[in-house]
Amino acid sequence: MSTPTVSVVLPTYDRCETIGRAVRSVLEQTVEDLELIVVDGGSTDGTERVVGEIDDDRLRFVREPDDGPSEARNRGIDLASGAYIAFQDSDDVWEPSKLEKQLDRFEAGGADVGVVYTAFRRELRDGTEQYVPRTDEVGRTSGDIHRQLLEMNLVTASTALVRRECFRELGGFDETLPSMEDWELWIRLSEEYEFAFVDEPLVRMATLDDSLSRDVAKNATGLRRVLRKHRRKFRDNDPERLARLYWRLAELELKASEPARTVRSVGRSLLAYGHSAREKVTG
Repeated sequence: MSTPTVSVVLPTYDRCETIGRAVRSVLEQTVEDLELIVVDGGSTDGTERVVGEIDDDRLRFVREPDDGPSEARNRGIDLASGAYIAFQDSDDVWEPSKLEKQLDRFEAGGADVGVVYTAFRRELRDGTEQYVPRTDEVGRTSGDIHRQLLEMNLVTASTALVRRECFRELGGFDETLPSMEDWELWIRLSEEYEFAFVDEPLVRMATLDDSLSRDVAKNATGLRRVLRKHRRKFRDNDPERLARLYWRLAELELKASEPARTVRSVGRSLLAYGHSAREKVTG
């Protein structure tokens, strides 16, 4: 196979019930010039069999130790040969035109654009769907969105298409983070590159009972480490927003039964609020 335009990396572990449709939604893209690298963390439930039943020369299956999604994505990046790299999750489904619309946005945006991301629909347990992100709530979604990303994560990994050179220059996913590793990566990339947004829900995400986003302890650890790693950036951007993030961390730590850490995070939240109040008075 010749060098593809897009490499898609899909980390997975024990997802035999969902990975088939996730893989097919990539291979059925209107952009056919792609490769799909499935990085399996040692599944035991038949995931490898399901992937093996899909006959497509663009599909590669790689088995790795179960070290987590960051390590799996970084392994996929190392193996990728495309000029652009996308990330799929094993329980998500792409609309057929996703990559085509993202590549068009890259062409229109020029060399300063490093990431093109899309909106998505999240399937909720009550059968309804949620459109994310709400552009009327987040403000700026394209161009220099570094400040917006310090306030919230606008970009979910499976919605992003990234220039390969971004990883060469700034590195991949932080493997020390048990969660929120995508947010941390976008914070770093947004300091050097512009982002472009396709305001269409081109990804459908399911909510699973065992999904990482529901692991309170890992989310608390991930947020704590992101705040520590980029504390100066958060503080300089908006002390009041930093206070709210520490308060959110305290809520997660309380749910994770970590009382000492909860108290510390509440204290840091109050200190940040005090700093914000002083800035408003003296400013």
